[in-house]
Amino acid sequence: MATSYLTTRVTRATEEDLEKLSRCLEYLNGSKDVILRLDGRDYDTVAAYVDASYGTHADRKSHTGTVLKLGRAFICEWSRKQCINTKSSCEAELVGVSD
Repeated sequence: MATSYLTTRVTRATEEDLEKLSRCLEYLNGSKDVILRLDGRDYDTVAAYVDASYGTHADRKSHTGTVLKLGRAFICEWSRKQCINTKSSCEAELVGVSD
């Protein structure tokens, strides 16, 4: 999610964005030896988690983040600006789930 956010800030990066990038790189460097092991029991359920941040962009559009899990493994994630303007955080959440 952090990488997705930072890629939207390339043309107008700030000092805070540089700090966020630095933290991401420190995390990746520090966790390169972490091993993920999965076995057949890890694939018993599929779950999706969706969250929306209401009106966060300059044009007042909301932002949605989604994570898909297969058992205990995160298999897919995305974060993107919503295509329409919403009137409330509840509506932003519903648009996120619909998308």
